Amino acid sequence: QQVSQSNKNIFYWIRTLATGYHGASPYRALVPNLVQGGIGRGFYLGAYAWVKSLGNHYNPGFSDTLGGKLVAASGAGISGWLFTFPFDVIRNNMMADWEKKKFKTTLQCARSLYSNGGLSAMYSGLGFTLIRAVPVSCVALTSYDFTQTYLLSKLTES
Repeated sequence: QQVSQSNKNIFYWIRTLATGYHGASPYRALVPNLVQGGIGRGFYLGAYAWVKSLGNHYNPGFSDTLGGKLVAASGAGISGWLFTFPFDVIRNNMMADWEKKKFKTTLQCARSLYSNGGLSAMYSGLGFTLIRAVPVSCVALTSYDFTQTYLLSKLTES
């Protein structure tokens, strides 16, 4: 173990982190993170269910096939990021400005980004995210759906 020459103990560092270290805070960008993680993920899963039901409306049983699940997952991944991406941009900009030199609040960050670049600033880098979103959502949601179907079938057998 290393011994510090400083007289600062664990309680000092807990207090420092809780109150903000040189203007930084562990709660920095909490609002956009909660919106993206809460509401955004609900939108993502809701889009998955909606695309599956839409597929079944036009082709009954389609959502039970691998292709149907992949189409629904792709749609969910894309629509989820279209909704949450501005919050991700705000969060990333606030985290990069951890010393609060440019942005004091979430609203100030959002206003600044929008006034400096318009709507396109809020979606800067979306293309690369969507390229990644499709395979990620296809693996995650399709695996979840097949696992759920399997486990529910085993539960009804018992």
